[in-house]
Amino acid sequence: MTFNDLDLQHGPPSLPENDGGTPPPNEWYDSLRERTLEQLEAGDVARACRLGVHLDEMVPLSFELLEIAVAETGMYDGELLLALLGISPAFWQQRDYLTQQFKLMLQNGRDALPEEVPKIARDFLIKVSR
Repeated sequence: MTFNDLDLQHGPPSLPENDGGTPPPNEWYDSLRERTLEQLEAGDVARACRLGVHLDEMVPLSFELLEIAVAETGMYDGELLLALLGISPAFWQQRDYLTQQFKLMLQNGRDALPEEVPKIARDFLIKVSR
C-alpha cells in the first residue's frame, strides 16, 4: 500500500502550502507517493499525522513504530508521539478502538514517555474522554 493507492481509495489529501517543514508539504508528499507505508520513516509518518494525511492508516502505523522504538531504545519516539497527541480530538472520538489502544499505550508506557510528553498526554486523555 502506497500513498498513491490511498489517494485512489480516499482521494488525495488537501495539503497546506507551507507547514514550516522542509521540503514544502506538496513536494514532501510527492516524494513519498510510491513508497510502501512500511518504507516510511517515523519522521514522515509524524509529518503525515500533523498534516492529517490518511490518518486511518497513519495512526496504526504510528503505533507500530512507537512499539518498535520502545523495544529498541526503551523510549517512545517523541516527534511521533507528539504528532499523535496533536491530532484533533474529533478524530479520536470517532474511532474508539484506536483511542482505547492509544490510551493504553500512554498509560502503560509512562516510563517510556519522553520528558516533554506527560502533561500533553494527560491533556489528551482528558480531551478524548469527553
